[in-house]
Amino acid sequence: RRGALPEIVEDGVDGFVVDDLDAAERAVGLAASLDRGRIRDRAIRRFSSARMVDDYVAAYRRVLSGGQSLTRPAPMLGARL
Repeated sequence: RRGALPEIVEDGVDGFVVDDLDAAERAVGLAASLDRGRIRDRAIRRFSSARMVDDYVAAYRRVLSGGQSLTRPAPMLGARL
């Protein structure tokens, strides 16, 4: 649960976030039950080059309009806050 993992993996939807070896073993057994189509759709929606370009353009527009500096990134579109 450290770093970016909880922002990237939605527990039980496109993977599992575990805290110990026992939980990791259980997660391996559950992996086949994950919906691969849903995982793919979520990955495309969140990490496609088009979506990332749109976010960069939006960030640059905010900077140019004086709305925000580049040193404090805006939350990712679609991210849960």
